[in-house]
Amino acid sequence: MSKPPRKRLRLNPTTTRTSFDFARGLFSDELVLHIFSYLSAVDLTQCAMVSTCWSRLAGDEWLWKPLFLHRFRHRPAPIQTPFSSSHQPWKIQYRISHNWRSGNCSVKCIENSSISAMAPNSIQCIAGYDRGGIMLWQITHDFKATELAYTPSVSGHTSQAKVISIGLAYPMLALCTANMEVTILYDVSGRFRQIYQAQSQIQWSLIQIYVHKIIAQASPLWQVMLCFGMSANINACPVSLQEINVSPYAYVSSRHCSAYDSTDLLFTSQPPVTALAYDYPHLITAHANNTIRQYKVEMTQGKFKINFIQVLYGHTCEVTALSLNGPAQRLVSGDRSGLKVWDLEGKTEHGIDRRGQLFKWQQGGDHLVTLHSTDKDNTNTNTWHVHWLYSDATKIVALKSNPAWKERERKRIEVYSFRHF
Repeated sequence: MSKPPRKRLRLNPTTTRTSFDFARGLFSDELVLHIFSYLSAVDLTQCAMVSTCWSRLAGDEWLWKPLFLHRFRHRPAPIQTPFSSSHQPWKIQYRISHNWRSGNCSVKCIENSSISAMAPNSIQCIAGYDRGGIMLWQITHDFKATELAYTPSVSGHTSQAKVISIGLAYPMLALCTANMEVTILYDVSGRFRQIYQAQSQIQWSLIQIYVHKIIAQASPLWQVMLCFGMSANINACPVSLQEINVSPYAYVSSRHCSAYDSTDLLFTSQPPVTALAYDYPHLITAHANNTIRQYKVEMTQGKFKINFIQVLYGHTCEVTALSLNGPAQRLVSGDRSGLKVWDLEGKTEHGIDRRGQLFKWQQGGDHLVTLHSTDKDNTNTNTWHVHWLYSDATKIVALKSNPAWKERERKRIEVYSFRHF
């Protein structure tokens, strides 16, 4: 006769199981960090949600620095904040770079009907208006704007005084009006002092102005770079650069160079330039055939030359605005269908992440991601035209207009933030 089956012991419902956290009570922080070093960025993000102790360990710089360098090895490090010279934690840098690649961003819209050109930097922003006036703002640490200076008009209240391009490296700024008059100003306690002024007899088809401070031992100097395109003849469209060096008190020097997309100007037809962007050593042009051309600028004391690099394809509409971040090798282009982000460095990369999965990263020849935005009525986004773009390590600023809207709502500023998404 077999024994009856043993009855299962009934557990007391009041008895609770105690959990044990090996990261807090069993292993040292060094041993836990060594275990975490085999995890991917996604796994570390999941571990950070377990507890406060795990969050502290999963966000350690020792873990995120190799992850950042492995995935974004061609990126210059580190990303700096506008109001601090210290670099951001590696985890934040990884998140920002990942958001750029995947298109994760938050969009904020600011309505304005009269701005025609802008030039922000880290802590100042300047805008030029249709009537010829300019206004300068100071951006505080809490991201509030206060007015620094304003001038009603630089060249008179006429249609020719409309500001079509403006550049800023505070306190030096340069602008160009519709009558092809270039003016360089220096801000002294809220009042603009004119340093240089010249007017061209040629009506340039397009012009962009960039201002950069030159590190000099004797006295500070600023480099004003004029980028413009105009037709040399019926079949060719050159891209030209003019460098103007100024001090806070006077004009110093100037030089000029041009680049042609073809050596045969008589038999090769070149489309006109629709947008320009410059950030040394890169010069980018957009053309009417929906293509983007990349150039490299050689600039030494005795050499000033522009070399053609490659053609970028991907837009189905005419590109109307470009923004270039030279140190990050990143290009942002805009047409009426949206914005595209490009990487100008290297070729197609293949790699293995920490989970053993194969990933592919396309660089150079194709855009990374397309950014779209909808208006407040959720209508077709193709009605928006991009007039101007600015980008830095954490954001994109776009000036757009919609001819279908009322005059007071025709223009707006869109800010794409990749930091707080």
